[in-house]
Amino acid sequence: MKQPTLWADAYWERFHEADEARRRQGAVHRETLPDGARAWVVYGHAAALEALHHPGLLRDADEIQRIMRRHLGPDVPLSGMFAKSAMLSDGADRQRLLAPLKAHLGPRMLRRLGPRVEEITAELLDGVDGYSGPVDLMREVAFPLPITVLAELLGLPETDRPQVRSWTSALMGHDQEASADAGAALTAYFQDVLAAKCHAPADDLVSTLVQARDAGDLDDAEIMGTLFLLIVAGHETTMNLIGNGTHALLTGGAWARLAQDSSLVDQAVNEVLRLDCSVRVTPHRYSATEVTIAGTTIPPGEIVLVSLGSANRDPERFGDDAHLLDIHRPDASSHLAFGHGARHCLGAPLARIEGAVVLRELTRRWPRAEPAPNLPNRREQAVFMSGWHTMWVQLEP
Repeated sequence: MKQPTLWADAYWERFHEADEARRRQGAVHRETLPDGARAWVVYGHAAALEALHHPGLLRDADEIQRIMRRHLGPDVPLSGMFAKSAMLSDGADRQRLLAPLKAHLGPRMLRRLGPRVEEITAELLDGVDGYSGPVDLMREVAFPLPITVLAELLGLPETDRPQVRSWTSALMGHDQEASADAGAALTAYFQDVLAAKCHAPADDLVSTLVQARDAGDLDDAEIMGTLFLLIVAGHETTMNLIGNGTHALLTGGAWARLAQDSSLVDQAVNEVLRLDCSVRVTPHRYSATEVTIAGTTIPPGEIVLVSLGSANRDPERFGDDAHLLDIHRPDASSHLAFGHGARHCLGAPLARIEGAVVLRELTRRWPRAEPAPNLPNRREQAVFMSGWHTMWVQLEP
């Protein structure tokens, strides 16, 4: 069978198989991204670990923007995702940018957030209890839970959340014009939010960022980059974890098993993250020097992406059944869905909490749920994120 062009229409129909075919052909390929830029993409678990830890692959927003403009032209507007943030920083810069977030995402705050996540989840599931027809769990649960948690952390008004979701979805899609428009709209929105917090600070994360700016620890561009990071890493990824988990459990034969034994939920979350991780490929890195990954030499000044989806389904690491769901898989926690090492995702514990609470409660309340007949679901066609546009489920108690 002919291999589909990367990120073209046919690719989305069987992207896992297409990525595995690329891995078998070699661990590193130079690809053309939908925006026209060229990047080296790393496939497979061992090569991914090598790339994630390579000292010559760095993250620096200014340098990455320079390289992107070399590919795309000097006047092409870049997404807000390329603004300076902890995601596109290393070393002391990364720690400085993370510092204001740690108070809101550290262990003590997570202990406080756990009961709130359970409360919001219960409210959402109560809202769909008794539905006689199919329920779109993306719309009813997977979207509102993480956006509600994030909006409360940031201090965003409840009425703004659907629009913010629409912008973030477009931002991570493959339509470059829509992505640019969404980035501009989000920038303008966050500027208004920041201005409001300057006049009326509160006990929320945006107010903390404003205070860090006033103390000279952050500048305006870094605050904007951090907000873009949070809205994607704190919302899109968790939403996809819930949707991907629902789909995997329902189609992989493990829904009833988890309903019978909720103690398996943390293991199930790990296996879902491995099988169908929310982040398809890592954000941009660049080669500061000539870099060799899995025997392939990458020249300096090149964009490098790591395919986390390929790494997590690599049969050389997880066995010949790596493409199948197994909530008893002993090494599922070796997945790279949240990165690895010093660059491990700060928000991973919160995502795990939200995913575990939702999957546990869904299976507990509706142990006989099944995919809704005659309502096919479709994938979001996003380069960096992996999730579902809809997830129609017939809820059966």
